[in-house]
Amino acid sequence: MKLTLTTIGLILMPLISLNAQNLDLGIKSGFGIANIYITNLPGTDTNSDLFSPIMSYSLNGTLNYKSKGLWGFSFEPGFIKKGWFSNINEYKIGLQYFQLPILSDFYLSDKFYLSIGPEINFLLNAKNKSSYGTQKITDLNNKFEFSGVVSGAYNISNNLDIGIRYSRGLTQISDKVFWVFDESDDDPAELKDYNQYLQFFIKLKINNMR
Repeated sequence: MKLTLTTIGLILMPLISLNAQNLDLGIKSGFGIANIYITNLPGTDTNSDLFSPIMSYSLNGTLNYKSKGLWGFSFEPGFIKKGWFSNINEYKIGLQYFQLPILSDFYLSDKFYLSIGPEINFLLNAKNKSSYGTQKITDLNNKFEFSGVVSGAYNISNNLDIGIRYSRGLTQISDKVFWVFDESDDDPAELKDYNQYLQFFIKLKINNMR
């Protein structure tokens, strides 16, 4: 938690003196797929063999700053759904987060820009849906998640952007939930689990403060 607050503080410090006339407010909606990625899978199993993606969606407010040069910053507080489907046990995990992407924007032209930065997530709700019913599993997952984000966007008009975004978790979804035991080793090897998602998004500027 201290590391998260420190990271936010370091990113926000350069923005304290920014001119409000360079700020844009808006809303952003994303739709795509989410899945889980697990490291150290045994044998020849792969993530695609064990898990399938589910629909992911998000709704965010946006605060964008663009300098007179080729760079800027974006803050996008909102909500997102992540999760995955188990191909073996046929259960669906749904994870709902409050998210805060904090992005650096690099404008390659007047119309096209790339964004990269951290995404801080706070777990609001987690459910496991199967043929046996729905089970709440919020307490089995970490409350905080830290992810990395990269995206590309195109400015269609002064008030409308479209783009694509990929995010990969840098911290685990849960601690010591997935394990595998090697018969030749008395010590279990931990499998680490991470969220990932791919979304297409639309960003609408509803209040241009220039």
